[in-house]
Amino acid sequence: MATQVRKRRRGFTRVTSKYQATIPQAAAEAAGIQPGDELRVEAAGDGRVILTREEDPVDALAALGEKLGIHYPPNYLEELRGGVGLCGRRCQRADREHRQGGRPTTNAPGRS
Repeated sequence: MATQVRKRRRGFTRVTSKYQATIPQAAAEAAGIQPGDELRVEAAGDGRVILTREEDPVDALAALGEKLGIHYPPNYLEELRGGVGLCGRRCQRADREHRQGGRPTTNAPGRS
């Protein structure tokens, strides 16, 4: 006896018994959602759910820095994401780089 496969309509998804759903690729791409993004989920009435991508605070810091003319050294922001300030090798390495001059620089007029 052959197993019957149900055909899904493009742009639709099904909720599993664990209340999980897959976001169709076209919808995710149109919304700028990428694998690994964190989404806030809110109920918006009967049968409606709103998914909102949460901004990474390190990305927000980088965007603000660019507006202010601040340029971070290579891998500085990745170190922030990885737990700089917490005990461990990353913290020690970041502290050492900071002491050796590996801190944000600026090209904005009037700043040194």
